[in-house]
Formats: sequence, structure tokens, C-alpha cells
Amino acid sequence: MQIEFYTKHTPISETIKDYAEKKFQRLSKILPQKFPLSAHVQLSKGRHHRTGREFQCEINICTAGKLLRAEEFGTTYEEAIDLVAEEIERQILKFKNIRRSRTGGVGSNA
Repeated sequence: MQIEFYTKHTPISETIKDYAEKKFQRLSKILPQKFPLSAHVQLSKGRHHRTGREFQCEINICTAGKLLRAEEFGTTYEEAIDLVAEEIERQILKFKNIRRSRTGGVGSNA
């Protein structure tokens, strides 16, 4: 999976980029392999500063004519990345199950 990083309001260290790449590369194992995958990850800071959740991570994955998107806030970039990874994984599994049931693949009720 090709991952592009974008940042707003603050530079991001290489360790955070490596952490995010490691988390999101895991997603390519559960996505259908026949589609080219690209992910756009945006990391930013500063929106929910009163609640302490000021670090934002947003991911957009384009696959098979479908856009999968998740956005979360955390107290650190790592926490925001973890929350987004969980959310997008849930969406991918739902997407796979819908495709499987429509095509009559394994696990369908057809």
C-alpha cells in the first residue's frame, strides 16, 4: 500500500511517520489484493486543546471505487493513529463482508 503523509500546523518526526506506516501497512493484509491501494494520512495539531485531545489523525483509503475514511483525536499522535487504525480496520472488514455477500463468495447466505 502506498501511503502519503500530509501535515498541518506542525512538522512530524520520522519516528511518528514510521509508527503510522507500520500500523497502516498491516491494513493491506486484510484488504482485497486485486485492487491498487493508496492511503492519504493527515496529521495535525491544535483543535481540541481544552480537552487535551489536540492531536488529529485522518486517513482516506481509495479502493474499488469506494472511499474509506476515518478521523480521530488523541492526547498524542500515537494514540490518534491507534484510534484511526481501529476505526478504518472496522470499515474495511465491513466493506469486505458486503462485497462477499453481493458476489456470492464464501460466507454469504446465497
